[in-house]
Amino acid sequence: MEVIAKKGMRVPVEDQPGRYIDDSQTLTVPDTNYYYRRQIADGNLIAMDAAAKAYAPQRQLLLGQRLANGSQPALHPVEVMSDEQAAQLFGSGSQMHLMVKEAITANPNVRLTAVSIDDPEDGKAAFGRLYINGTNRGRGVLTIWIADQRIDFPLEEFYESPVNLSLGLLIALKKQEHNLPVYVERTHSYFLDFTAKHKGTIGNYIKLDFQYDDWPDLIRIHPMSGGSGSIDWHPALAAAADVVNDSHVIASRIDLLQ
Repeated sequence: MEVIAKKGMRVPVEDQPGRYIDDSQTLTVPDTNYYYRRQIADGNLIAMDAAAKAYAPQRQLLLGQRLANGSQPALHPVEVMSDEQAAQLFGSGSQMHLMVKEAITANPNVRLTAVSIDDPEDGKAAFGRLYINGTNRGRGVLTIWIADQRIDFPLEEFYESPVNLSLGLLIALKKQEHNLPVYVERTHSYFLDFTAKHKGTIGNYIKLDFQYDDWPDLIRIHPMSGGSGSIDWHPALAAAADVVNDSHVIASRIDLLQ
């Protein structure tokens, strides 16, 4: 296979001291050589032929919902380089933001192109609720799951104070809200309300769960439900047609909510 160095890089040629692969010309190297495959995987070398496609950086095309406060218009493909950029482009906690975050966590070298779509116009957001069933008599750690996000909350300072407990939970969850697919509100002294950030049936799949071994009956969960409205993905697929190629993987993720 033929390889060339990433712009500005000089990569040593294996077993040839003083000789380098630079960004001015290609060099033919063995397809199966581990050293060169490692340099390709690390992004130092770029494979120039089809034989090395398996070792080239993966490209992904992501299709997902955006929030109205995102700066990137729907149905306009854009390359995304970071979690923070995705939050700005598509809205914090949007489906697309969480997809980008997951993709970069799984493979920091992935090259992402994103095409977002708006919520269904006639859609309704799903709703869930967390109830505090009385006075806390334990001193352990309450673990709450919202989608795939885990929040650990020490309860010792909220012993026998359900009102303070609900307020403390609200403060802790608000700090994480930018990474959550829900908005969190305290509408009563004894419970918290969760509203899906996206309209549509997708909100019904958002996981709400908890674990508290000291007193399992302290918390009761009303699962997310009531979301209505479906997405027509055809416009997004049409908008993505010009950027799709053999190296892209199309992914619309609902499992991030479960």
